[in-house]
Amino acid sequence: MRVLVIVVAILAFSSFCQAEPSPAVQYLMTEPVTLFDLGILRLHEYVEGYTTHFLQTKPVEDIYSTVAYDLPQNKILISFVVTRKPDPEKETPSFVQTSSRSICKTIIQEMRREFFVDRNWQMRRSSGIYRFFAHVGFRGEKEPVDCFEAVEKMTVLGVSVYSHKDPGKLIIHGESPLMGKDIIFGTTR
Repeated sequence: MRVLVIVVAILAFSSFCQAEPSPAVQYLMTEPVTLFDLGILRLHEYVEGYTTHFLQTKPVEDIYSTVAYDLPQNKILISFVVTRKPDPEKETPSFVQTSSRSICKTIIQEMRREFFVDRNWQMRRSSGIYRFFAHVGFRGEKEPVDCFEAVEKMTVLGVSVYSHKDPGKLIIHGESPLMGKDIIFGTTR
């Protein structure tokens, strides 16, 4: 009887081990990763670390960031979601709007500085946002000459500031092209 149980267990285990990967796993195992995919991942990791270490300022209670590609608009979106820290002595509606707008401006300006927007093209190509999308140590053979500029032009910075009292309530949203100067403010996204 003991031998029979061992034989059944071995047969069951061997049939279990010979199972093929599911269609989802097969798809994921055969789908190639592109330089663009890798760039989005590199950029996300960098922005996430930068957010944690440098954008957690006095008026910010909580902040997190995301990086995504919007296919229909052909835009790289670097987004920040901020919960504003209240200032009990100054919590008038106009102060909340002004301080939230200031948070948006500060974060967008800081990210532009971080990606060397105001520098020459050589500096931007090697140390700006394009560094996350380029090959490391060499230039791709088929890389278009203006590839780094295209990545810069398609990148948009967005900051959404939410209320501390009502975390689901958007106070203000600011958005700007990375290479732009103007910030468009609104209360809807």
